[in-house]
Amino acid sequence: MEEALLEWGTLAMVSMHMRKLEVLVNVLRAQRASQGKQPLPSVRQTSLLSALLVMAVTHRDIAQLLEKHKVSDLTDFHWVRQLKYHLGSPHIIPKSPLQSLKTTASSEPSQSPAACWIDVLGRSFLYNYEYLGPRLGPLPSLLPERPALVLLLALEEVACGTLLGPKGVGKRAIVNSLAQALGRQLVILPCSPQIETQCLSNYLNGALQGGAWLLLEAVHQLPPGLLSALGQRLAELHHLYAPLYQEASRNTSTIDPTQPQLLGSGFFEKHHVSIRLGYGCLLELRALSSAVPANLHLLLRPVALALPDLQQVAELTLLGAGMRDAFRMATRLSRFFSLEHELVSGPLPCRLPLLKQILKDTIQTLNVTKEEPESQQPCSLAAIEEAALLHALLRSPLFSVLSGPHLHNLRELLCVLFPSASQVLAEPMTHRLMKPLVVEELQHVGLHPSPDILGFWPVFDTFIRDSISRLSNYPEPPPSALVFDLHV
Repeated sequence: MEEALLEWGTLAMVSMHMRKLEVLVNVLRAQRASQGKQPLPSVRQTSLLSALLVMAVTHRDIAQLLEKHKVSDLTDFHWVRQLKYHLGSPHIIPKSPLQSLKTTASSEPSQSPAACWIDVLGRSFLYNYEYLGPRLGPLPSLLPERPALVLLLALEEVACGTLLGPKGVGKRAIVNSLAQALGRQLVILPCSPQIETQCLSNYLNGALQGGAWLLLEAVHQLPPGLLSALGQRLAELHHLYAPLYQEASRNTSTIDPTQPQLLGSGFFEKHHVSIRLGYGCLLELRALSSAVPANLHLLLRPVALALPDLQQVAELTLLGAGMRDAFRMATRLSRFFSLEHELVSGPLPCRLPLLKQILKDTIQTLNVTKEEPESQQPCSLAAIEEAALLHALLRSPLFSVLSGPHLHNLRELLCVLFPSASQVLAEPMTHRLMKPLVVEELQHVGLHPSPDILGFWPVFDTFIRDSISRLSNYPEPPPSALVFDLHV
């Protein structure tokens, strides 16, 4: 992107990355259309396409940002704040990035391979080449800029980057995406009141000797005494690791990226330990409170997370399914959830789980739809995809559980945002509640159904929806009769 910015300008960059994204989506669409006729893609191919899609969307968004601010050189703040990868030495802004890459690649084979650096805001971070391997799963999320920068600067200070926010805003996803961007090993430890001090010490010791990141989830559940003990150990690790890390940062010319970067050794918890480059500790909290002891509070570098961008999540998911007009559909869907908040007086729960289930249901519906004739017009294909999205939305608990004026208002809102909504609403609907959402709704009212009970979920669909609706009307724990009904 640096070479394109210097030679072509931002306008040409935007069109180039838009074309790249369109080509990739066409590949994904063709892959979906060939299901049942050709062998399924391998796990490696699926992982590669997912990574390429996330990269293409990221590059498109960056190019649009640079065009908006008329960026023309590499020292502009809007370019400096982006994560940029280069081979060679850190803290270098080459006049010709492509020529610098060619020079680095043509170096003597006898020399150590060039290290890969990630530059952002004048700071350089070593890429760690942690092997992730091909894997199936949801698309990686895009990396939010502000939380990522706060976490990186905290790790450089050997402090604790701390993510604040309610459940469901994507705290783990941000750390996981950042670890992948820097090639770091990430170890996640869910905290609970029953965890012991020695367990925390063992994990911290392992992260220090392995050069890994340790994410402590739900730290607010730890008792005050254990929080104070955690602060003491993190302060000890700070004094042990920080001087060695600063010394290594001043001598980057000797780094061989193919070898473990051993910084030195020291004593932690009365044990002699080796210290490897890459250690970091991150915490996850609901909010900062007086329960956090002072010794731990001094090491925290907090960043508060807002609710995720539903449009961004929806667009990336729909693009991954090869949707023809993912941007328009994602915009209308996110606008629907935004306006929904204005129809009710009280607060609403986070709609991210519901959005993900609607998108999953939409993609499943399209995957089982028979292939259309080759003469099918693009507008008709877009209408088919929008109809699948509307059917998934109408089958969700947002419409299947509600009734009365609220349901009427939601239907009217749907008709305003989606041109084909009135036609879809006129069709006879087969109400069905997706099993994952049944589990989520039951857990929301304090019930945890067993797998044996869920095995009969299609039979009790109407009954479950009616019971959930009744339970949601109770501000206190529901009467035991209703709970008994659901358990039976």
